[in-house]
Amino acid sequence: EYAAANLANINRLAGQFRISQDYARRVYESGDDRGIPQVKLWGSTGLIKNLCIFGAFDEMEDWLGRARALLADKLNEQNAASSNSIAVALFGAILDLTRGEDAAALDKLSQTQSLYAALASPQVYMVDPLSYILDAIEALRRRDVPADRLEPLLAFMVKKTRAIAKTYPTAAPRLALAQGDLARLNGKAQAARRHYTQAEQSAGALVMPFDQAMARARLSAEPGLSDQERQDHRDAMQAHLTALGLSEPALWSL
Repeated sequence: EYAAANLANINRLAGQFRISQDYARRVYESGDDRGIPQVKLWGSTGLIKNLCIFGAFDEMEDWLGRARALLADKLNEQNAASSNSIAVALFGAILDLTRGEDAAALDKLSQTQSLYAALASPQVYMVDPLSYILDAIEALRRRDVPADRLEPLLAFMVKKTRAIAKTYPTAAPRLALAQGDLARLNGKAQAARRHYTQAEQSAGALVMPFDQAMARARLSAEPGLSDQERQDHRDAMQAHLTALGLSEPALWSL
């Protein structure tokens, strides 16, 4: 079960969400068969992460309800890792975004920040949620949530992701993405473009095509591009997603 949960995580970082989904489902079913709520929680949060990328928000909401119930189980109260609490807060925020409840989403993202802040040393499970957090903040930026509400959260994510990347190189593309998002929020378009390009190159070196697609999506939305430059970024993004058997995640346009 532990091995399968880690394989779900590894495949997700590699952009292989459908393979990850198979492993996460196996984890949940094994925990269910053996009556172990902690294992069921591992499986639930893995399924939620993948369903978010598939845009299956109704199904994600169902699994999030199960995860909340499992997190409240007495055994999990004593033994659950912080990653589970992070997932419940984070994906609750994303569901709020799908309903247009921006204030509630921002509140849950602040909870996520607090959970990350409480972790003194980097843990491998801290890499996975980073992209979802950045995408949720980006959605709020597109909705014209004031920059002074988002800047402290993004600045924290840059600092925390930098610390994580020192131990886990797979966080490096997400660090550059966070730096780009912070630069763009502060009106530094040239710096943002430089960071997003670095994110794409770093993801390519690490064979993380989904992260390459994320960076290309950000680059395609940059101001001051020609129509051809914008289309080139969109085409590159779509090529990475198509190779992974994915459509553009709805999360990227909430």
